[in-house]
Order: sequence, then C-alpha cells, then structure tokens
Amino acid sequence: MKEFGEKSAEQNYVDRPGAYGLIIQNKKIMVIEIEGYFFLPGGGLDKGETHEQGLQREIREETGYDITITKFAGEAAQYMYSYRERKYFRKVGYFYQVDLLEKKQTPGEKNHVVRWEDNSVARKLLTHEFQSWAVAQYT
Repeated sequence: MKEFGEKSAEQNYVDRPGAYGLIIQNKKIMVIEIEGYFFLPGGGLDKGETHEQGLQREIREETGYDITITKFAGEAAQYMYSYRERKYFRKVGYFYQVDLLEKKQTPGEKNHVVRWEDNSVARKLLTHEFQSWAVAQYT
C-alpha cells in the first residue's frame, strides 16, 4: 500500500479507515471545503460499517446526494497528527469511483462547501497527500 506523510518511530499511530469518493462531472472533480481545508467527499468509517455503507453515509451527510459506487479505485495511507483529537493517526483511505444519483436531503454538515475543480487544481488544493495521489492515479 502506498503511504504518505512522515512516520515517527517514537509515536504510536491509530489506524483510521475511511472511504472516499472520486466524483467527476463535466470534467471536474468534487471536493469538499471545510474552513479553508479541502478533502475528497467521504470520511471515517463507523464501527461495523462496510466501505460502501460508510461512503454512502458520508456523502449523503456532506452533500445530500445518494450515490452509486461504480468501481474500487485503490487504497493508500496517510500518517498525520490530529491537533483537534491530539492523536497520531494512520488514515487508511479506500477510494471509489462514484456517480451521484438524486439529492435526497439538505446536507447535514453546515460548514461543508461542495466545490467542483479541475483535476490539477483539486490535486493542489487537497489537504492530504493520499487524496491528491488518488485523484492523480484514478481520474
């Protein structure tokens, strides 16, 4: 598995699996802006959730849309420190190509802004290297 970030031998990292969508429309990819940081739609999996269930839940919460997962695109990990949680994480990302269906609800995440960006712009904006890598590899 491809890994990004700096791993310190002195730290213990908590694995945090997550599922992320590569959603492309009109040659642009969807990114989510949260207070000046940029991410692929998706996120961490809840206990007992499959990748598919977590991805569907996260995208519905962030965008209001239901989705169809069309293809598994790959996986990569990111070593990072969360200042909010004060922990070291190894975020393991599972990336899927996704099509949007109909909008079913108002997004539940008020500070999440959906943006559509060109591939090259999205890769530069994305906060985590493993997400930029996924965009470069699979779009």
